[in-house]
Amino acid sequence: MIRFFGYSGETLGFKDFIPPFASNPDDRQILVGVNYASGSAGILVQSGKQGGDNVDLSKQLRNHKVTVSRIVKKLGSKKAAFEHLGQCLYICNMGNNDYINNYILPQSTAIRSQYNPAQFAALLVARYSAQIKRMYELGARKVALAGISNIGCTPSLIATVGTNGAPCVTSVNQLVAPFNIGLKSLISQLKSAHPDAKFGYLDTIRAGILASQVSQSLR
Repeated sequence: MIRFFGYSGETLGFKDFIPPFASNPDDRQILVGVNYASGSAGILVQSGKQGGDNVDLSKQLRNHKVTVSRIVKKLGSKKAAFEHLGQCLYICNMGNNDYINNYILPQSTAIRSQYNPAQFAALLVARYSAQIKRMYELGARKVALAGISNIGCTPSLIATVGTNGAPCVTSVNQLVAPFNIGLKSLISQLKSAHPDAKFGYLDTIRAGILASQVSQSLR
């Protein structure tokens, strides 16, 4: 959703973090941006629910619709609101929790028996496609979509699954690869279908490798 991470906000000139939707930002703040992120939430409704309730992406879009309505009222017309929204940068980082907090959970045997890894990735991309199209209908014209990172390198999965001395759980990293391939294909389709908008892919794997190299070089 309209979500600016700390480093992105600083790069773009923001002095403060974008306020979360739950904080009920005022009319001035919503013209700058809103963060709809929810811990453990995913593309699928059920992802992350084992840890309690969260705001999945479809609910985040409904929250964004509320914000859009407020912007229409603030600026006086839908045309003015959409012109403003068309200049906003939407950063979406979804999919990680659909694996970490859903598909690869030890107790998620039912969904693994229903979908093999390729089928699950296709399911996620199909749902994501509908959600991104809804975002477009609500005025988004500059959308950056992040791929799934090397989640097999997260401390929790390393501790849970084990690596036999390897730095990461290779099988998990391979498991999520089809999603990133599907997401890149989806972005190409979105570009063709909506030439008035810009869709970009954020390679979180390369970014993570670079961050690791920088960190090691500073030790």
